[in-house]
Amino acid sequence: MEYDNTNSGAGFSPRPEQNMILTGKMNLRGEDMNIVLVKDTDHKGQPIIGVFKRVGVLFTNDQKKSEKDTDYSGPIEDMRLAAWKNTSKDGNPFLSLKASEKQNGSAPAPVAQQTETAEAIDDVIPF
Repeated sequence: MEYDNTNSGAGFSPRPEQNMILTGKMNLRGEDMNIVLVKDTDHKGQPIIGVFKRVGVLFTNDQKKSEKDTDYSGPIEDMRLAAWKNTSKDGNPFLSLKASEKQNGSAPAPVAQQTETAEAIDDVIPF
């Protein structure tokens, strides 16, 4: 059976050549959006500027009741995004991400963590 990574992902620290250089707003085809411009390199090592559109936000979960509760959650497009702080085998911090359908009602149900967390990571997200 093939691994299904639908509605999941991970966020890592930027590579040394990546640097956020500008943030702002843009209107494309009549749609206003928030954007970030990132200095980077392409697959051949040539300098580029990546343009990224904000598709969601994460808020700190200040009501965690257990280690398995989400560290962050928030809306992403028409879904709900949950995130957990983790540490790689190499000791590097990252966020595990999981999107799910929004719950009916005013408060979303807590999402159980998919993977075991290693040591607690500093609350500052490194990007």
